[in-house]
Amino acid sequence: ISPADANLIIDGKPYMLNRYGEISEALMLNNGTYTYIISAKDYHEEKGTFTVDGDKVDMNVSLKPAHGFLNISGEGVLSGASVYVDDKLIGNAPVKSGRLSSGEHTVRIIKSLYKEYFGTVNIYDGKTTECKPELTADFATVTLKSTAGTDIYVNGTRKGTSPWTGDLRSGVYNFEARKTGHRNSAISQTISATPSVQSYEIPAPAPIVGTVKFISSPMSDV
Repeated sequence: ISPADANLIIDGKPYMLNRYGEISEALMLNNGTYTYIISAKDYHEEKGTFTVDGDKVDMNVSLKPAHGFLNISGEGVLSGASVYVDDKLIGNAPVKSGRLSSGEHTVRIIKSLYKEYFGTVNIYDGKTTECKPELTADFATVTLKSTAGTDIYVNGTRKGTSPWTGDLRSGVYNFEARKTGHRNSAISQTISATPSVQSYEIPAPAPIVGTVKFISSPMSDV
């Protein structure tokens, strides 16, 4: 029997199979006709009869697959994306799934800076389904400027010195310009995927200054 881990029932009685898919113990049956049922996960069940009439009976049964496979392309922006099938991580694109039962399955693909993809695929008996979903960009290339020498911070994380350019996912951000001996300046900005290129000016940090009073006796030049 193939696969070797199938379940075998003869006239209502289960029998164990060895790693070769053969009945693991010598089976002696009286002459007559017997019914059998063979089943395995992700295979089509097979039922039938055989007859014993004083001679050895040999039967070879290969169950027909009730499963297939899914192949996710790794072309373009799909490369490296995390692929989930039925909410189970199967790897990073490009990736081919293990055995999937025939029928409909959910596919979820996650990649930084792109909108999460969610869809369904149909798996067919003994076949590999090819899938190349489109990922939609969810980021913009943002340039942040302030006075020369200032440090640029995005949501509290230092990104570099002014001017700084980088990719930011859609969302609300706090942009800061910091400089030693100066008060931090900041603006709040909502970033969306359109336009794809954006630029913002952060006010120059204001110098921290004070006054010094000297008193001397006798009167003198300072």
